[in-house]
This record gives sequence, C-alpha cells and structure tokens, in this order.
Amino acid sequence: MNILIVHAHPEPQSFTSALKTLAVEELGRLGHEVHVSDLYAMGFNPVASAADFQDRANPDYLVYALEQRHGVQHQTLAPDIQLELEKLLWCDLLILNFPLYWFSTPAILKGWLDRVLVSGSVYGG
Repeated sequence: MNILIVHAHPEPQSFTSALKTLAVEELGRLGHEVHVSDLYAMGFNPVASAADFQDRANPDYLVYALEQRHGVQHQTLAPDIQLELEKLLWCDLLILNFPLYWFSTPAILKGWLDRVLVSGSVYGG
C-alpha cells in the first residue's frame, strides 16, 4: 500500500513527531511504501493566494476554486501544490499527523488542505 503521512509539528523531538517516526518504521516494516510531507521542515507556504496559479482564467477577480480547476486543466498550478497533489493522488492511505491547536489543526496543515485539495482533481465536477 502507498501511504502518505502529512506531518505538521514544528518540533522534531515532540510526541507528535515520535508518532510519525514510529508510523514510518512500522508501516515500512509491514511492507508498505511510505512518503512523508513534513510541512514545517519543507517550509510549506500555507497561504492560498493568486500566486498559486502560473496562469489565471480571470486575472481581474480571484475565485480560488475556479482557478484551481483552470490550473488542473492547463497544468499551471504552483510547483509546490503540484508536487503535493501528485503525492496525494499516489497514495492509497493518507495520514494527517498533527497536534490539536484550539480544537483544530495547526494553520500550516489547514493551508495544506486549502491549497492541495484541489477542485477539479480531488473534488468537484
């Protein structure tokens, strides 16, 4: 099985990071192929913006989901989004590994979800 772990914790010595390391070791030992996107280590940009698109369907008004669809159709998504999207589409199992911050995900993970769960590829008509 192809497994992607999206890890979102800034401290490599944290309990959350230890869980990620253990998951990589155990899943690998069981014969699965495991890839990790360590968002803090990657310096992943969590901010959705017009810069996420190398070409815009409508340069005058940003409708993010519509621009995502255009980016998928014309292969003009920003390189960091395209790379993460390829990992996501590769995997059979996605593991989101993160601590709870005020009953939610860390902002960097929320940004990954917003930018990588692309309309026209991951969801939508």
